[in-house]
Amino acid sequence: MQTQTQRDVVQISNELELSVHNVLAADVICAGKKRNLSLLPEVNPRDVVELNVSLANNVAELNRRAANDIFQLTSIVESLGGIVYGGGSVLEDVSEVEPVRHRTTSLSNTFARGILDINSQQIILGVNDETLGFEIYNYFRHIRPALLALSASSPYKQDGQQLTDTGCASRRVQQYEKALSYFPQIIFNSPELDSLHSHRTQLKMVSDRVKEKLEEGILDANWEELKKTRQKGTETYHYYPFEVLEPHQVFWPERPRPDHRTIEKGGKSVFSIELRMPDMPITIWRIQMINSFVAGIAYYIAGHGTGELPYLFNENSLKRAAQHGLKAQINGISMTEAIQQLSSYAVQGLNGRDHTEARKEFEKALNETLWIGCDAEIIREKQPRNPDQLRQYLAGQLKSHDADTKLRF
Repeated sequence: MQTQTQRDVVQISNELELSVHNVLAADVICAGKKRNLSLLPEVNPRDVVELNVSLANNVAELNRRAANDIFQLTSIVESLGGIVYGGGSVLEDVSEVEPVRHRTTSLSNTFARGILDINSQQIILGVNDETLGFEIYNYFRHIRPALLALSASSPYKQDGQQLTDTGCASRRVQQYEKALSYFPQIIFNSPELDSLHSHRTQLKMVSDRVKEKLEEGILDANWEELKKTRQKGTETYHYYPFEVLEPHQVFWPERPRPDHRTIEKGGKSVFSIELRMPDMPITIWRIQMINSFVAGIAYYIAGHGTGELPYLFNENSLKRAAQHGLKAQINGISMTEAIQQLSSYAVQGLNGRDHTEARKEFEKALNETLWIGCDAEIIREKQPRNPDQLRQYLAGQLKSHDADTKLRF
């Protein structure tokens, strides 16, 4: 076993955005509190809940807790007469939904409405060493196409009461480009960073560009919401004016989070790295597979650095991964070949932490995925006729226990 170095990934968390149907998200969240389930509202307050699986000590613990919490959530939703399902698309008509107004969703109405019907799986890695954290951050900037291809699960969207094929394996990239069309491009592109100081500098630069566009009238802002007086405890505040956006208010696919349960706040981490690229998988075992893929590579970097890791993708790779999923061709090699190369390092990272069971489950799930295809391929093969048929299928898949379960319409 590899000797654990002082540099370490000390905590790992999930934020899982899941859709509910025939029940209000607010009612699900209220019921979840009675069972100590960590559920939060999303920008779509009617159809989406965010399940937080927080501060696990390692990926094996995270995967166990994620499965248990999803089963518990399913039980809660069904007891209320609804269903809960995964996948990157919210299969509802969201035209009448009023977005929750955070600072970001007040800065641009197009952004607020544009993210009402897309969901993702987010993985948060807490590190105890600043240099390690930025090595992990910068490397995942280069392999985000692999995360999207493995998780791609949004080949359809709902238009009115109809189901529309998007022509993509994942619609996240296309949807984010539309949603962020009023913002400066800098708010979406994760920059290369090497320290918390450089992160603060970059965050200020992004904030200044956003404020320029806002004050020039270029953003399609909701000024009533921006200037509304708000209360937090005994303090009052406004979304505007502001000096610097918070770390979670930029939309980088990978973003440093110095505000996440740091040592100063009673946690174990110097800061966290939030990975936001994956679509929301449709099964628990794929959620766990993505967790293990990410954690394994991060563990490998903690022990060995990034010197031996491959850099397989170019700037056009993400759109190819979004369109073709695991069938994408990147720089003359297939996406599946690229992922197999990366997974060998993930396996080494998991082995180095003696996560034997997690490593076995990861290899089984990855082999199954590379054999049968990503979620988007499976969904499209089912040829759903309408949103309800697809919702029911996805709800069944979220309740299934392993990769061998095959459900039919």
